[in-house]
Amino acid sequence: MSENSKQDILLNDLSDIQSQVEILANKCKDLTEINEKLENQVSTLKNEKAELLQNISKLESESQNKKEKSDLTILSSLGKEEKEKLKNNISELLTRIDFHLSADKQI
Repeated sequence: MSENSKQDILLNDLSDIQSQVEILANKCKDLTEINEKLENQVSTLKNEKAELLQNISKLESESQNKKEKSDLTILSSLGKEEKEKLKNNISELLTRIDFHLSADKQI
């Protein structure tokens, strides 16, 4: 082989390597951009998740407060007679429970 053909082969090989390096550099650049976009999306989604969790917590506490107020409202809305009936029913139930518990102890 002559010197010129060896040099041509080397130049062709170098040219091929250069084009492959350029392709890889472009792919690296594209992937870096995509990665940055995905990281931004992840950050945004994490913030949205935190806000939603706060909203859920707030709504749960409001719901609990309304339920407690509702229970108190029902009890306070009862008349004297209804309150007495409720007390008597509770007393009867406690008496029955005591009776059953004492009966179980004797067996």
